[in-house]
Amino acid sequence: MSHKYEPKVLLYSGGFDSFLLRKRLRESLEPLTLLHFNVGVDYSKREQEQVRNQIYAPNEDLKINDTFRMESEANHYVPLRNIYFFLKAFEHAPKVFVGTTVFDFFRDTNEDILKAVENFMKVYYYNVPKPENWKGFSPEVISPHKDLSKSEALNLCLEENVVTEKEISELISCYAPTTDKGCGKCSACVRKAVALANNDIGIDCFDQDVKPHIEALYKDQLEYMSTFSLFDQWQEEYEKALDK
Repeated sequence: MSHKYEPKVLLYSGGFDSFLLRKRLRESLEPLTLLHFNVGVDYSKREQEQVRNQIYAPNEDLKINDTFRMESEANHYVPLRNIYFFLKAFEHAPKVFVGTTVFDFFRDTNEDILKAVENFMKVYYYNVPKPENWKGFSPEVISPHKDLSKSEALNLCLEENVVTEKEISELISCYAPTTDKGCGKCSACVRKAVALANNDIGIDCFDQDVKPHIEALYKDQLEYMSTFSLFDQWQEEYEKALDK
């Protein structure tokens, strides 16, 4: 009797967090749908080029959704986008994976939101004339790295040998790319650089010296982050990188 795998889908931007999670998930050799959304913001074109050019395993199925068009805020944040993504992803599978990490304090990816999306989908599927048709279908949003920092998630992937230093250095995770490297000054580049530095990987893979921008982001967010219970862990993460 052949084993029937439960369908899984990963929200896949192709950037740092989702790339690391994808590398771990595909090791199971179970079918995995990678769902990428082109939301039409300034960095979407470069992001989609990277996704299309990556090499995929036989058990990975890349799907690109071009139906959404959203406006980003000045800090490149697209309000509510992940809620739209979650709901759309459930069209593909009952298990939706997302690569959030512990310092991602976006309003649409915190634990309360993930649980609310799960509950909404359960009501949506079970509140039907024949709920028995959905027996065994249990919608779930799964974030395996939610208790890890980016540095810790990268360290885990390196220890498991699912990613190399070269490919993670060359990966573009940037809000304003103009070349085949990250800009080195946006928050996405800075957070990637912190993770690289904390894993003893060189941070010369950007268009400019990223270290001053690590220090600038650290100082800018210091007061804000001090209001969170994870402040000491966050502070250690940045100070360790700055000492490299």
